[in-house]
Amino acid sequence: MEYTITIEALRAAANTARAAGEQAAGVPLGASADAVAQAMPGSRSAAAATELAERWRSRLTGWSGDVAEHGEALDASAAQYQDSEDQAEQDLRHASDRLPAAGR
Repeated sequence: MEYTITIEALRAAANTARAAGEQAAGVPLGASADAVAQAMPGSRSAAAATELAERWRSRLTGWSGDVAEHGEALDASAAQYQDSEDQAEQDLRHASDRLPAAGR
């Protein structure tokens, strides 16, 4: 079993996740349900619409935050992979410098 990590793909995915979270946060998802509540004051439908609007806003806020957090985690993973790659390259160069001239 083997795997390949493309660091730039991780960074791109992180940017995409953050952008999705930011865009979703700006969607006025509860506005339609608020309009229903305002159009039918005092009714059971108005109460249900108000509750629905609040839930939509809450869920959207949570989802937006989760997606942004996921983007940060992808960025952190990309940084760790890059650090590991850089360290491995440095270790190989250091080992190569220690080889006798005939072994290079």
